[in-house]
Amino acid sequence: MITYEGYPDEQVGNCECNIIFKKSYFISTHGSHTGAIDIRGRIQTVRFDRMTFSKTIAEDGVLFTPDAVYGNAMYASGVEDISHMTSEFIKLCRSDSESPKLAAQSNLDIGSLDYLIPDFKSNYVVSESGSDATGIGTESNPFQTVYTAIALMNPKKTSFVEKIDYRQEYTITLKINAGIYIEPRMRIISERISVNGEGIQYTIIKNDIISDEKTSCIILIEPDNTACKLDINDITFELQNYGSFGDDALIMILFGEVRLQSCSFRQTDSSTLHNTPYIRIKQKSVALSGISFSNGNFSHDIAAIEVNPGGGAILNGCNFTSISGTAVLNVILSETQADLIMNDCKFLNCQSYPLTIPSGSTVSISCTFQQDFINQKVQSILNSPVCTFTQCDFTGNTGLFNCEIQFLGEQVIIGFEQCNINNNNITFSSQWDSLYLDEVKSYSFGGCIGYAQNETIQVSTAGSIFHSITQAINQKTQGGQSLLILQIGQGTWEDDGLMIGARSISFQGVDINQTILMNKITSKIWLACVIGGKLYIRNIGLRQASTSGSYGGMLVLRGDGAIELTQVVIRQREQSLRQYSNSIFASAGDIIITDCIFERAQFINRLSPPQYAAAIYCEDKFGSLSINNSNFTQQYTSLIDPPLDEQIRQQEQIEYGGGQPRMANWGNKYTQNEKQLEFLWKYIKFY
Repeated sequence: MITYEGYPDEQVGNCECNIIFKKSYFISTHGSHTGAIDIRGRIQTVRFDRMTFSKTIAEDGVLFTPDAVYGNAMYASGVEDISHMTSEFIKLCRSDSESPKLAAQSNLDIGSLDYLIPDFKSNYVVSESGSDATGIGTESNPFQTVYTAIALMNPKKTSFVEKIDYRQEYTITLKINAGIYIEPRMRIISERISVNGEGIQYTIIKNDIISDEKTSCIILIEPDNTACKLDINDITFELQNYGSFGDDALIMILFGEVRLQSCSFRQTDSSTLHNTPYIRIKQKSVALSGISFSNGNFSHDIAAIEVNPGGGAILNGCNFTSISGTAVLNVILSETQADLIMNDCKFLNCQSYPLTIPSGSTVSISCTFQQDFINQKVQSILNSPVCTFTQCDFTGNTGLFNCEIQFLGEQVIIGFEQCNINNNNITFSSQWDSLYLDEVKSYSFGGCIGYAQNETIQVSTAGSIFHSITQAINQKTQGGQSLLILQIGQGTWEDDGLMIGARSISFQGVDINQTILMNKITSKIWLACVIGGKLYIRNIGLRQASTSGSYGGMLVLRGDGAIELTQVVIRQREQSLRQYSNSIFASAGDIIITDCIFERAQFINRLSPPQYAAAIYCEDKFGSLSINNSNFTQQYTSLIDPPLDEQIRQQEQIEYGGGQPRMANWGNKYTQNEKQLEFLWKYIKFY
């Protein structure tokens, strides 16, 4: 409330003061006469510049108070109250609050002033020839600055809204026409926003280093906007040297989900050292696709991209050319699912030199997440951060340690597929256990420098060089288009704990009843684990062991890569036991399932402590799942204990086929068996 001294007693004289509201937000605020700003008395000047009112509510309107004058965004009461409700005092304000948004006590026609604070729009346009003073953000009358358009976007912060059910997706699209835009720090308040340029040659945004609002950062998601989804496309971002400015970067990704596509980053003057990176990431849900980073000259403790603790990223088709600094990419991985996944990225003629950060390599990866890979291998591989490089190229780069990639700190899971690199171009810190490191090198480089050609190997119990799957894949380096094919003969094979890693391997059996692969109950480990590579399984029966603890899945896919099953039957070995592990577990990558059968399994799911299992379980960085002509039969998942074998056998009136229960004698017996039918049906789920 803005009022005079002594309120609510009668005002004597005018209040000689000037009040300005500028670039501020009222979100889900409530009051009696207004949900946001209440002006009482004769105030000399009250100005509103670029204010946002979202879901503000006047309780008098909700309660239908008789004869009440109220405004959901603003209310004024006084002899000259109407003077505060003119375009002279209200500039570029927006509101999605219900009408009436504005009300003056002396004007009983409430709602007639709402035009002063128009609704938000879903589409905005910015052009060099536009105007922030008279523009409205349309193609015919655009704004002049990106800053103004973003400031006037609907915040739509559903987590703040009380007593309002508002959950719909509301994407705001901002089109930036060709031109050069010099912008101050732009704070993203919208939850769903897509920012689109007209191409990296035409739409260029620079940080402002001249005006009073000079900054080295131009895009920042607000701390309270954790549900933000921000897409940025077809724009060149140009970093002007402003010196050091704390932990800033040209683009700061601290919250929300961010995707940059087909963009370019460069420096205005690359002859001087810059103390600000292009991008700093402290969030896991970040994807960069088709991004070009070029001609960057950074100081000895700054990288072009920095991933700080808590952050992770997926980079697809990104090019780094002539970048110098402590590293091109400096990453600190600190927790589960904070992964670094790189596909088809190129590093050309880059130079790295360390100062305060121990780097000196093109890519520096540090890990602070501690795991025991020797004594607790399964849980370590399931929980540790992952680094995978697929079809990445390193050419003409130089550095203090003469290596392309440096792993510092704790051990992580790694995979390199079809890269022009081998383990001689990579250094590992002394904290990497030598036994684990030797094992990692045996499966983490598939199709890289010195890789093998296609090869077919016979695996059988007699008359073959190889009598076990483990022996057959040992020290093989096929990857990518180069494939190692194992033709596995008749029999039951208990080769579990297979590390496919970054290699490309195909298991081909005789048929689903003659070639059986299973993991042992005593091992409590997966059958096969893929980390950036590819695993193909065809004409084979899989038997999954049930154990008291989770080992992730019978087939595990971490980092990037793919698992493809064709004509495969997956069955739980001990059907009377409850299953704590998934049949297939994937934290990233792709799964293709064709002509397969997932037979009966009892999966355990609990809220406390958290325990989730299913036939197929996919986490947030997962790529795609394709299921064709396949059956899921009697897959039991529940947050309570599933029925036991004896309980199922007692249900004489219920048949099971293809995962759907049906009544054998539908007519009169339905009523007495209705509860039994519902009891069993709720345990059958499809994933």
